[in-house]
Amino acid sequence: MKKIKLKKVILVIFTLISIAVIIKFIFFSYNLTYNNLKLVPKDCNNYIVINTKSIKKQITSYFFKYPATLLELNKNTENFKTEFGEIDFDLNEPISLYWDKITNITVINFSVNGSEKLDPVKFELLEVDYESDDVFINQKRNTIYYRDPSNNRVSVFFSDNEIFPKEVTTKYISKIIISDSSTYNTNVLKHFQTNPNSVIFNLENEFLENIGLTESSGEIKLETEQIYFNLKGSKSDRFIFKNSDTLKSFDDCWGNISGNLNTQKLMNLEISNELLDSSWNGVFSIGLKEIKNVGDLLKINQIEKLSNFFNFNLFLGNPSYSKDSIATEYGVLKYDSNFNGLILKDENSTSLKNSDNNFFNVSIDFEKMLEQKTNDFSWTSIRLILKKFNLKNFNVKCYPSNESEFMIEGKLKSIDSTKHIILSPFI
Repeated sequence: MKKIKLKKVILVIFTLISIAVIIKFIFFSYNLTYNNLKLVPKDCNNYIVINTKSIKKQITSYFFKYPATLLELNKNTENFKTEFGEIDFDLNEPISLYWDKITNITVINFSVNGSEKLDPVKFELLEVDYESDDVFINQKRNTIYYRDPSNNRVSVFFSDNEIFPKEVTTKYISKIIISDSSTYNTNVLKHFQTNPNSVIFNLENEFLENIGLTESSGEIKLETEQIYFNLKGSKSDRFIFKNSDTLKSFDDCWGNISGNLNTQKLMNLEISNELLDSSWNGVFSIGLKEIKNVGDLLKINQIEKLSNFFNFNLFLGNPSYSKDSIATEYGVLKYDSNFNGLILKDENSTSLKNSDNNFFNVSIDFEKMLEQKTNDFSWTSIRLILKKFNLKNFNVKCYPSNESEFMIEGKLKSIDSTKHIILSPFI
């Protein structure tokens, strides 16, 4: 009886705390400084901004509706609190992350109440003797940290290449001044102020340029049971997709990846593949049926070996192919006149179905994926972990919005709506 009463008391306390937080959030304003956004370099167009205030409001609303989940969350995040519990993050200020393609350095900027109180010893940081007492380096992680007590913020610099404190101090810490708009990218600030979503981002790099994607920007919207995202951008004359043909999909597979590729543009990328020299029209569909050798899959470092870890169906659009079949390392592809292409599938698979004329589509049914039967011991263990993530399905489509622009839209949905989608592994 006492345990039951105690549990009720705890629930009441958490409910009152949730109400107090919501009231404080709604009725007491906070003047944003946007300091973290003013740290993105003037010519840098690769950035992500996390609207922590919006996310905090959304999650607070969830806990107000389901206060009992706070107990589970508290119990299952002990390790995180042990590692970062001393850091008093200021979640009113947005977090910025950017990548400088010239130096190949990635930077994360976030706000902390009392940054001067952070203990360098706990995080294995060594002070750098270069003009500032607030620059530290973690040599094991090839990471540099800068704390700015006057603005209550911390910046973390890391790179795949060796990172040098002098370069970081000269190029970023000393050069970018938050009070001088000529030193930072003002478009980041405008983008954030005109977009209320949980995350906003802008992408610009050599890979995207090579496949014909330019001026790509987007946002992520967080809800209790689903996450939406979209990306819009402009196409150049190197754009590798087309929408002149109908996409296909396999309806008996838990995963489908289909695309409408412009083979002429692929040739310009100097892709060496016998398919590009044949009558393949660029339409393809891959139906994922089973994951295998999961233990080795987690160690893979070459994308061309990825097909070795899946049982899959395959369709290649080929309206003028003259033979009945073609032998490949994956099996025999047989010509199907109903769909004007070559199909690789087992005897138990159902036929293809026509989809739409998008540039590409991706879909994953997590419930169906977790139901797959396999003797792989590693998959049995990973399956239990994946179930904790409470995911139902994932869908992405890319289509033309006009002659010169494209749109990518996606949605990740959860199964149990009473568990917040980003907190599910912990509650």
